[in-house]
Amino acid sequence: MITALICSISACSQVNSKKALAYSTSAQLGLMFFAIGILNIKAAVAFFVAHAFIKSMLFLSLPKGEKSWNYLHFVAFLIAGLSLSGLIFSGMIAKEFISSNLAQTGTAVFAIISFLTAFYIIRIALVVAKNNKLEKAPVSKTEFLAIFGLLLLNILFYIYLRLQVEYKIAEPFWAALTAWIVVYILYNREAFWKVPLLYPLSFNGFYLDKFYNTFCVRIYEIYSNFLYWI
Repeated sequence: MITALICSISACSQVNSKKALAYSTSAQLGLMFFAIGILNIKAAVAFFVAHAFIKSMLFLSLPKGEKSWNYLHFVAFLIAGLSLSGLIFSGMIAKEFISSNLAQTGTAVFAIISFLTAFYIIRIALVVAKNNKLEKAPVSKTEFLAIFGLLLLNILFYIYLRLQVEYKIAEPFWAALTAWIVVYILYNREAFWKVPLLYPLSFNGFYLDKFYNTFCVRIYEIYSNFLYWI
């Protein structure tokens, strides 16, 4: 849960869309391991499969470099983002499946992570749309079939899970829905805040990469050189 929380916060301030999605992947993996930790193995596997369809669709939908963003790709990104947030299709039922047997504290943390997930996904969509501009452009058949195939798998997996699992709309769903509304309002008012202490931590990934590169890698190099000398 700590991994999911740290990576979700880190994704919220990234300007590089693919870096934000990379943090997102680490956050969702944290949730999967959390599900395993509470012995909800079926939920972990269900979310693992759902996440594969969703995240592939998100990456394929992003514009390449500084190219304009096609409307079809933009809509596909929003659909996948809604699913990852836990609002529609397989992402919704998989996340509800994880949160179904949590204690009050666990549910609260899970709801915060769901809020952050929805926050950075819609923020990425709005920022990329502004920077790359949206336009109506032809889409290759290969790209269309790939994105449509992933969307179809997402929907079919939702139907399969719906037949297997009983669930109810819980706190994570409402937290994610609130986040989409909040980001849209903040974006329209140009009111994204750079909170003094939190923003540098978020933007720099809580300085974990810097710590790893300056400390862990250095210790490993010393150890490796010592073994080489022996």
